[in-house]
Amino acid sequence: MAIKYIPAKAMNETADYVFTRYCVEIPPNITLEDLFRPVVWSHFSVGNKLKKYDIVRCIAENGGYDIDLTVREVEVGGVHMIPRPHVGGKAGADAMSQVTKVAEKTIPTVVPLDRDGKPVVRVEFLPATKWRVIGHEGGEVSRGHKTEADAIKEMNRYLKSAGLVMPKMPTDEKEVA
Repeated sequence: MAIKYIPAKAMNETADYVFTRYCVEIPPNITLEDLFRPVVWSHFSVGNKLKKYDIVRCIAENGGYDIDLTVREVEVGGVHMIPRPHVGGKAGADAMSQVTKVAEKTIPTVVPLDRDGKPVVRVEFLPATKWRVIGHEGGEVSRGHKTEADAIKEMNRYLKSAGLVMPKMPTDEKEVA
């Protein structure tokens, strides 16, 4: 499944006291399940657009849903959302119960390949930065890792946090018959 993004200009802001409420019109290509993929919200994790405990009202353009989500965590690569209201992992009313089921069964998104056929999320070495991790949008996630193993460990943390998994790559070895 390809990475999907909610358009950055889709967010409208109204201010509250302790948190901010937003309203987003969700395009038809974004499913209810997609709303629980941290990477879908990655445009809003940059520049502190969304903060922990902000509330985002998500209205599907096609009328399929109108739900509130609460920001649970914001980090590099994505925003973790939970349905609102929620108590102990369970939401009120039958509709919210369905939202919770969808959120719990969401599978990670496979990292896309670049034009050379390599995953866009990667580790690389440059003399100026040492080992570094490159994220799904091409930006640097971290740098200064002393070893490749340290960089890979950080890349794996990033992948898990962003709701991404590496694609299965064909091996150069021929299968033994």
